[in-house]
Amino acid sequence: MLNFKKRKMASPDATLTLDRITFYQIALGREDLSKMEAAGKVSISGNKEKFEDFLSLLDQFQPKINIVTP
Repeated sequence: MLNFKKRKMASPDATLTLDRITFYQIALGREDLSKMEAAGKVSISGNKEKFEDFLSLLDQFQPKINIVTP
């Protein structure tokens, strides 16, 4: 389950601190979580593997597909 709250939650598996655009880039598979963490754009506490498992469940979409073809 993914929750966004401005206050702390009780016992999350992982806590990430990042901006919205970075989250979208990681979730869409355009950026690598470890690379963004190394660059200082993501701070992770807790179980990083749990978040990586969550990312593996997300569908990957082709952004440039033809919606209507002749």
